[in-house]
Amino acid sequence: MTKDKYHFLLTNDDGIDSKGLRALYEAIKDFARVTIVAPTRCRSGYGLAFTYTSPLTILPVDWENGVKAYSVSGTPVDCVKSALSILLKDDLPDMVLSGINYGTNSGGTILSSGTIGCAIEAALQNIPGVAFSRWAYDSHEFSYLCKYILPMIEYLIHPPIPKGTIYNVNFPNVDEKHFKGLKVAKHGNSRWMEDPVRHDHPEGHMHYQLDGVWKDHLEDDDSDVHFLNQGYITASPLHIANLTDHNVLRDHKKDFEDHFHKKFNFDNS
Repeated sequence: MTKDKYHFLLTNDDGIDSKGLRALYEAIKDFARVTIVAPTRCRSGYGLAFTYTSPLTILPVDWENGVKAYSVSGTPVDCVKSALSILLKDDLPDMVLSGINYGTNSGGTILSSGTIGCAIEAALQNIPGVAFSRWAYDSHEFSYLCKYILPMIEYLIHPPIPKGTIYNVNFPNVDEKHFKGLKVAKHGNSRWMEDPVRHDHPEGHMHYQLDGVWKDHLEDDDSDVHFLNQGYITASPLHIANLTDHNVLRDHKKDFEDHFHKKFNFDNS
């Protein structure tokens, strides 16, 4: 197989200069043709936010081996949208890879993560998306993770990830020699919670920084957080194409509609 068989878009929320993005590139550069589109600076925590009230600046960035790379002045999702609708509209990627994020995106953090937001945006446009994060804050070294990424991609590229689903991969906060393997798991409940820090402002008004602290919740023994704490790499399939709670829809539909219609004499036929 030649590397030109596949085309991957690489992105992140930590910025174009992130060492995690560089490690992700190193992991798959010999497997697929690569295009890189990432934020100009760190945009962590932007989730699915995108920019529509101001123009975006897209600039080419020097990258090795003639790889096409660009920085975007907006959010992580802006990067994916710009790539798919402008830069690569005539050469769409086979998969979007996001990361490697500096910090975990396990448990209940999935809806605020810009790293995962990139993978979700890809899936919403019918392109498979995989997000990678590392639960460690004592080092900016990511290169030791490279060898673990390609085997996952080889499995996920064929057969492809089902439409509307992404994979969220997290590496544990343990020394590599203590890695126990891979667990495919549901996402857990523990998450980052705001920990506001007040700062004095010259004009006297409220001035806070919403720092975060990790909040542990009781975890099922098949959750990603549980396995990460045991030293496993985790991969969680997240279905985002339709967020309807079908149990609630079934149980509440008639009563809710009847209650409303009685107030206004609507014909609920």
